[in-house]
Amino acid sequence: MLGPSSTSRLNAPLALLALLDTLPGAVAYWDRDLRCRFANKTYEIWSGRPLEEILGMHLRELLGEALYHANLPFIEGALRGEPQSFDREIPPTGGNTPRMLHLRYIPDIVDGVVRGFCAQSADITSRSNIEQALRAREAELQAAQRIARMGTWTL
Repeated sequence: MLGPSSTSRLNAPLALLALLDTLPGAVAYWDRDLRCRFANKTYEIWSGRPLEEILGMHLRELLGEALYHANLPFIEGALRGEPQSFDREIPPTGGNTPRMLHLRYIPDIVDGVVRGFCAQSADITSRSNIEQALRAREAELQAAQRIARMGTWTL
């Protein structure tokens, strides 16, 4: 007999998909052969490609050669079962502006076998821009301090 909790569990996959599509970050699942098996709506927007095109696509094709090779050590680490975390500037695609992302590759391990990995991306462009501006101001301050120490001082 199905009770109220059983009914809500039957709707869980649809609710989970809706929830994943509302996340501000991109989420995708890549299998052991590096084929995309799932991507949320944000992933579609950021990649500039429709989900129908992304699903089944090889990661190299989606990222392009340069970005794929830059990410390859992290991909290989995830496929060895080691969680990965790194920042990467992503060039503009599909009319999007370049963005700085924090990426996490979380291995999917079942019975000791890595089946693929979940890729999570968060846009940290604003934070990165603030950090760059802060570094520029620090460099200006150091230059001003060096200049201030020049010359002759008498007390």
